[in-house]
Amino acid sequence: MKIVYTPQDNPEAVEEWPVDLEDLWVGEVKLLEKVMKETIAEFGAMLERGSFTHMLALVWINRRRTNRELRLDDIDETIRMSELQPTYEEGELPDEDDSPKDEPPVAVKVKAVKKA
Repeated sequence: MKIVYTPQDNPEAVEEWPVDLEDLWVGEVKLLEKVMKETIAEFGAMLERGSFTHMLALVWINRRRTNRELRLDDIDETIRMSELQPTYEEGELPDEDDSPKDEPPVAVKVKAVKKA
């Protein structure tokens, strides 16, 4: 997957960022976890579900590599939702047949213990 940013007022200034969480620096992961208040695994799951906020966070990380003063909310009013597009390579989209099926909840037995 990659994120493609095409500015509405300057379509020739396209920017692309590959989405590979394993390619992030440890400091970037720590920063994402702190700002997003979730683990990198949770972040990845939300990204796969199409979270626009998580896509913007990756855009922020990539832009922050060249501008260390950039804050996450600095891009809130500079990028329109219509200007960002996630694109997938062949084979990246999960197959519907591979998706987990709804299963009934597992019954859990609890035994009460008397306190002495």
